[in-house]
Amino acid sequence: MKCPYCDKEMIAGYIQSSGHIYWSENIRKVVGIPPRKNCMCISDNTGMGSGHMAKAGCCKECRKIIMDI
Repeated sequence: MKCPYCDKEMIAGYIQSSGHIYWSENIRKVVGIPPRKNCMCISDNTGMGSGHMAKAGCCKECRKIIMDI
């Protein structure tokens, strides 16, 4: 995948966590509780013991991470 900012090739990889990863419009005070509105879960459960992840490309030049949701 090409970086949309500098047009260099991005490095394929994953964003990982032991729990779901959420995007939210607001900063949440308690991050362990799933948000109820104005949010989107961006991670998939990969199976027992391996946590949650989402595929993402990383541009080290621009310091950007791009992912499909």
